[in-house]
Amino acid sequence: MEKQLMKIFPYIIAIVMFAPQLSAQTPVDSLTTTLANSSGRQRVNDLNSLTEHFLNRDAEKARQYSMEARELSVELGYTTGEALALSNLGELYRIAGESQEAIDIQLKALEIVNHDRNISITGIINNRLSFAYRTQGRYKDSIAAAREAYDVLIRLGDSVEASFALNMIGYGYWRTGVYDSSLVYYKNALKLRETVGDKMLVARTYNNIGVVHYQLADYERALESYLKSLHLREELNDKEGISIVLTNIGKTYQDWGNTDEAMEYFKRSYDTAVEIDDKRAIAYVLNNIGAVHELKGDYEAALGYYEKSLELYRSGETGGIILNLNCIATVHNHLGNYDTAREYAVQAYEEAERTGSIEGQASAYRNIGISYQLQNNNDKALDYLTRSLKLSIGITQRDLTRENYNTISDIYEVMDDYKNSLHYYRRYEALHDSLFSEEAAQFIDHLKNVYETERAERENEVLRNEKLAQDIILRRNRIIIVLISISLVSIIALSFIQYLAYRHKQKANLLLQEKNREISEQRDSIEHQKSELENAMSHIKVLSGLIPICSHCKKIRDDEGYWKQIESYITEHSDAEFSHGICPECQSKYYAEFYHGSQANGKIKS
Repeated sequence: MEKQLMKIFPYIIAIVMFAPQLSAQTPVDSLTTTLANSSGRQRVNDLNSLTEHFLNRDAEKARQYSMEARELSVELGYTTGEALALSNLGELYRIAGESQEAIDIQLKALEIVNHDRNISITGIINNRLSFAYRTQGRYKDSIAAAREAYDVLIRLGDSVEASFALNMIGYGYWRTGVYDSSLVYYKNALKLRETVGDKMLVARTYNNIGVVHYQLADYERALESYLKSLHLREELNDKEGISIVLTNIGKTYQDWGNTDEAMEYFKRSYDTAVEIDDKRAIAYVLNNIGAVHELKGDYEAALGYYEKSLELYRSGETGGIILNLNCIATVHNHLGNYDTAREYAVQAYEEAERTGSIEGQASAYRNIGISYQLQNNNDKALDYLTRSLKLSIGITQRDLTRENYNTISDIYEVMDDYKNSLHYYRRYEALHDSLFSEEAAQFIDHLKNVYETERAERENEVLRNEKLAQDIILRRNRIIIVLISISLVSIIALSFIQYLAYRHKQKANLLLQEKNREISEQRDSIEHQKSELENAMSHIKVLSGLIPICSHCKKIRDDEGYWKQIESYITEHSDAEFSHGICPECQSKYYAEFYHGSQANGKIKS
């Protein structure tokens, strides 16, 4: 029993100590273990995989793995591994905000694989190059790189990376104001992502589709797409994505004219973004909160929000910089600071022209035109507003087009040119009616009700899942407690058995000592008796064997054949000596007279 417990005891302890961690090993743990035993090209592949894992988690580790992968690839002449290691390094530069270095490195990586005619990773590298161009605001170059990526990836059957390429093309068209094309590519990306079944990618694509519909002032479809995105992001607990989508929904209500509803969504978005300290999401919602204050006429508050947002966006989000510069210009126009307004609008235009943002240029032209209109310089105002209108019509920016129609109509009315004023007003009214129809408003309310119902159901589901998770944790804890209890009982039982064994052994030792003492005493006694016997035997001469004796005279024959008196024989063959006397029988037989006389006198004479 004791031996069996001793065998299973280490396993019981191991179960108790490591039961919660039995399934804790992650893929990167497995990859790190594999790396320790890999060599050659396999080691390069493992190093590149580890680099990709740490790209957005630990830049220093990612850089170390990337550099080692590149050095080993060069040593082995493994061009695919070298190109991927370089591409990973380029991603590190892009993430760090060093976009030009990222572009240069990705181009060098492409040169390596193109020279080797290896297309297996050109799609991935082109996707990363497209992202680097996008970060720099070079949207046409971004679209071109993404097209190259898509052609390769779709041939290789890599649906996930191909969907990234389509998404990048859609983004490029959106940023340059080609909204119809943007919508087509986003929808194609959505189909691929739904086929793959990646909910996060599907959620992002729904948000992108919502953004395009919003730009087209198609608010009901924008809200429909946003709510689908929000549903998935809440299901995935994607806090960053939830914040972005909530802001987009708020913007939709804001442009629809429901500022109270907009602020509710903005508040939820801001709280979520602060919770995870996401500066980009915070900047985005601050800009939109500023817009609400601007609509309410609280210009100083609006300016404060825009400036905070601009400060956060200057870390590298080009589109955010253009947006805030234009917003600040608008507020200064409201405050009567027309020269300052134009300064900010010119900065916005220059940034938009550099990055190819037609929408940014159109908004900048409008701000400049408004500043001149407010200074009663109608000719210059019409000049800039007409430029803005042309650009907004060209990119199908219906909301900006509508505002330009209305402002140009007002200027012509001030100039007593009622014909042109009516012409532009009718265009404004027609576009306005199409944007804000009663049917659209009802549809938005319907979507809101559906969303709120689904949200309540999801919250109940979350509560049920949380309860289930708690039950699982309790069951696991109970199992651990049982295992610990079993282990403790086993330890106590084993300790008791060991104690009993010790006591038994101690008692046996005492008995053994007593027996040894008795045996020792007996041995001493035997030795003493042996000694006495040997002493006695030393004085005894033993006769043995058959002794021939005469049946009459009782003489004994010796070994030489002589007959000897019995006394003589025994004396010769032992240490015994004889002394002679007469027994009573012989006395009466041979000395009867003496015998009887002696009795009469009361004594015997010899």
